[in-house]
Amino acid sequence: MKFFMMPKEEKFFDMFVEASEVVLEGAKIFKEIMENFDNLDEKIKRLSEIEKKGDGHTHRMVDALNRSFITPIDRDDIYRLNSNLDDILDYIEACAVRLQLFKIQRTNAGMKRFASLIYQAVEDINRALSEFPKTQKILSITRDIKDLESEGDTLSHKLISDLFEQEKDPIELIKLKEIYGRLESTLDRCQDLACLLETIVVKNG
Repeated sequence: MKFFMMPKEEKFFDMFVEASEVVLEGAKIFKEIMENFDNLDEKIKRLSEIEKKGDGHTHRMVDALNRSFITPIDRDDIYRLNSNLDDILDYIEACAVRLQLFKIQRTNAGMKRFASLIYQAVEDINRALSEFPKTQKILSITRDIKDLESEGDTLSHKLISDLFEQEKDPIELIKLKEIYGRLESTLDRCQDLACLLETIVVKNG
């Protein structure tokens, strides 16, 4: 199959797995932040360092792409996968930074659940990227990611509905609504990557 005739010197899918492991490392710290809301500044500093590490993988992938005459899949698909992985880590960091900027005093059960969903989705992304060329396994995993995103949508609707019903402080309402929106958007980026993986599998299967 043409799908996996990649040059030996540029193992793109190995690089994707390595990059996704960095994103997973960031998702794990974010989950720790939500579950144990202490030493926030130190944890966000660690997360920012991981985001910089992720940027390094992004640049490495672009450099490899620029050096390669032959690629295992369309060059545009490699670029989009690379960009989507970077976006997920950027969104995770942005969520954490907003907790700090908005001076949030505590997390709630909904935030913790969102962090868990994000971690599970990123874990699934890492697993899917490790499964090439087992296309049926990849499609099964991407369905799981879509289910997580759907649960996130339902959770977001409930959290925002409860927020408008229960929160009396308009400033707190604005801050929490922004955080919930960012959490939902992070899961959306995970689903975007899952959909891209499905497209790549169908195109190259």
